[in-house]
Amino acid sequence: YFDEIYQKVFVSGVILISGIAHRIDKYVIDGVVKGAVVAVLKTSGKMAWFDRKAVDGAVHAVGGATVATSKGSQRFDDNIVDGAVNGFALFMKEVSRRLRSIHTGNLLNYALVAFVAEVIALMVALAIAWFTR
Repeated sequence: YFDEIYQKVFVSGVILISGIAHRIDKYVIDGVVKGAVVAVLKTSGKMAWFDRKAVDGAVHAVGGATVATSKGSQRFDDNIVDGAVNGFALFMKEVSRRLRSIHTGNLLNYALVAFVAEVIALMVALAIAWFTR
C-alpha cells in the first residue's frame, strides 16, 4: 500500500514536473536562446560594418591629419626656427671675428680707448651745456 502511494505521489509528480520542465526548456528557453543568438549575429554584422566604415574611417582621418600637421610643424621648425637660430649664429660669428682684432691683450691699448671715450663724453656734455644755457 505504501509503495502505491509513493508511486502515485512522488514518482508521478517528478515525471509530471520533469515533463513540464522539458517543455519549458524546449519551447521557451531554447526559443529565447535561439532568438538571442540570431539577434546577436544580426547585430554583430551591423556593428562590424559600423566599425569598418565609421570607426576605422575616423581613426584614419585623425591619423592622416596628425601626419599632415607633424609634417607642417617639421617644415616650420626646419625653415623658420632653425633658420633664425643659424642666422643669429652666423651674425654672432661675424661680430666676434671683427671684435677679435681689437682684443690685443695690451693694457695700455685698453686704457687709451677708455681715455678717448671719456674725452668724447666730456666734449658732448660741454656742448650740451653750452647750447642749452
